[in-house]
Amino acid sequence: TRGAHLWIMFGTLFVPIFFYLGYLILKKRDWLSLKKGLLSGFVITLLLYSASLLLTLFTVNIMQKLGESLDNQEWIEAGMNFVNSYGAGSLGEILKEAFSRRFGDPGGWITLAVLLGLVLTVLWSRKPPNADKGDSPPDDTDTPSHTFAVMLILFGALLVVIPEFIFLRDQFGNRMNTIFKFYFQAWMFWSIAAAYGSAALLSKSSRPVLVWSYRFVLVITLAVGLFYPIMAVQTRINDYKRNPENTLELDGTAYYFKYHADDKAAVEWLREAPQGTLVEAVGGSYSEYARISTFSGQPSLLGWPGHEGQWRGGYLEVGSREQDIDRLYSTSTWVEAQEILKRYEIRYVYVGNLERIAYNVEEGKFARFLKPVFQQGTVTIYEMTLADYPSP
Repeated sequence: TRGAHLWIMFGTLFVPIFFYLGYLILKKRDWLSLKKGLLSGFVITLLLYSASLLLTLFTVNIMQKLGESLDNQEWIEAGMNFVNSYGAGSLGEILKEAFSRRFGDPGGWITLAVLLGLVLTVLWSRKPPNADKGDSPPDDTDTPSHTFAVMLILFGALLVVIPEFIFLRDQFGNRMNTIFKFYFQAWMFWSIAAAYGSAALLSKSSRPVLVWSYRFVLVITLAVGLFYPIMAVQTRINDYKRNPENTLELDGTAYYFKYHADDKAAVEWLREAPQGTLVEAVGGSYSEYARISTFSGQPSLLGWPGHEGQWRGGYLEVGSREQDIDRLYSTSTWVEAQEILKRYEIRYVYVGNLERIAYNVEEGKFARFLKPVFQQGTVTIYEMTLADYPSP
């Protein structure tokens, strides 16, 4: 991560955290621990980088040699597939590009290494010299609350620095989802520590210059941090406000139900109905597909196929569900439809406008052999009851 991007993401938390750690270090005045801590922060970063290099070497070279000795074709191809997935022709090309990016723009990992170093300094620091003789200000930082805040900073730093070198490679071939998940947790840790550190600086510091300096910096930081949400909210609602029919509200379902009254009534019925597997139209991610199971809470036979495969680690469990749902709606043969219903133990079959758009729906078979338990406008929900299943 480039330094500028890291500070854009966490700058409003970095500023109070670095001030807070500096305040604790000044209270301790253990300069030997400061040197040891900063050195350790860079050593940890270097060890993580070495681990990433060793993992790459293992994937590209060692797995290939083990595969050859064990006659395992999958292991033999793993290394070359890894190289090809990055659009490179060899391991050397990958390493050259990696070194160029990491040392050509080192702001991100240097920031994290320094942060780790300062945290370790605080954790390792001893009492200030001559503290027992009364020659220095009393140290009020050796408390469980301060230790807990520093540990939150440490865990947050590890959550952010580890994906700089090692991440979970998913179907997208990048670290997007690792960053997505880890940064959320880091933000929670750092936000608590930053709030506590600010309170400690503004209320407990015995250094007036530090307090006033921090107040000034904190006001600037908060102003800069608030600039984005103020502008972002305005940008997001501009198009919405242009339509005089729209009203601002907190109901996340209102945007859809405003134009689909029949679906809304069906969802309200399903929320009160006994739980059972629901089948509805299947389509792409970030679309209206899977809207009924999403809004009603009834379990769906299949949601967004792309997300299902992504979060289940592949499509083995999804299997032929998407094709079977297509056949269930479009077949005119009840025997074929009944086999699909029984195989997946489907309880509710949803037929609405989206299903008719997505499939060539042959609704007659449902109307003839299943019980319509809800009907309004263009929506009908059919239920497959226990009586429809063969006796054991």
